[in-house]
Amino acid sequence: MTLRHLRIFLAVCREGSATAAAEKLYIAQPTVSVAIRELESHYGVTLFDRIGRRLFLTDAGEQMRSYAQHIVALLDEMEVRSQDWEETGTLRLGSSITIGTVQLPGITARLQELYPKLRIEVMIWNSDTVEAAILDNGIDLGLIEGECHHGKLADILLGGDELVFLCHPEHAFAGRSVSAGQLNGESFLFRERGSAGRDLVESTLKAGGVEPRPLWQSISTQTLVSGVAEDWAWRCCPCR
Repeated sequence: MTLRHLRIFLAVCREGSATAAAEKLYIAQPTVSVAIRELESHYGVTLFDRIGRRLFLTDAGEQMRSYAQHIVALLDEMEVRSQDWEETGTLRLGSSITIGTVQLPGITARLQELYPKLRIEVMIWNSDTVEAAILDNGIDLGLIEGECHHGKLADILLGGDELVFLCHPEHAFAGRSVSAGQLNGESFLFRERGSAGRDLVESTLKAGGVEPRPLWQSISTQTLVSGVAEDWAWRCCPCR
């Protein structure tokens, strides 16, 4: 039994004969008759009584018509609505904290201009949590800094950024170019574990022979910048 069978059956119900239904559907009359016989055989019932040249629904036919109308209407509605699902659905977007603070507002604003009916839900976490949320089907798309750590995820490079070290303006190194080795023994203000930015900074410092000492750890970039302003320690962040 297919949707085509149901459409032919409903046409016969409306027109009262196989010939009239065939004309409405632009198909041959024998095709209509075969479809009705196949429906009756499939369900083991008689759908129509023939009186003269007219076909009249049996009790089973009445029940079949009710279900068929409902099924066809739902499928027709799905066909119409599916044409703009991409524009009217929900996009679940996850972002790392830095991207969410600096770049994401502009990205979502542009998406909303392109797809005004699209609902955009945003969750801000660190990079590890964003990746985990994608794997758990909690979000549809993630924006993070650094490399993707899960082999099951597909990643696309969208751009780059420059990281700079911040220190208090009265620090001895302020305004100077320094090597990684000169930072040995300095205290640092770091993002929390799981932050891609922190992973990148720590690996870069260690490659230069520096064992970083985190004095503060925070999920808030602004908190860490404020700590630098009070001359607590060094902080590395995107230059933008």
